[in-house]
Amino acid sequence: MSTIKDLFDLNGEVALVTGAGSGLGKAFSEALAEAGAKVVCADINASTAFESAESIKESYKAETLPVEVDVT
Repeated sequence: MSTIKDLFDLNGEVALVTGAGSGLGKAFSEALAEAGAKVVCADINASTAFESAESIKESYKAETLPVEVDVT
């Protein structure tokens, strides 16, 4: 079975994910981190952005940055 790393190599790249605090945004953040990207976890809720960033940092050993932002 292929992993994300087999399909995409994002080492050295930075990904900005909006809605990263939960749901699809969090899932995309995790996939990008697994592929090697540094991930900016942007969400309207600062605490969920921080939680996602910490979880990703711990699980994937990726650099993360939580950011509170309203993109509307």
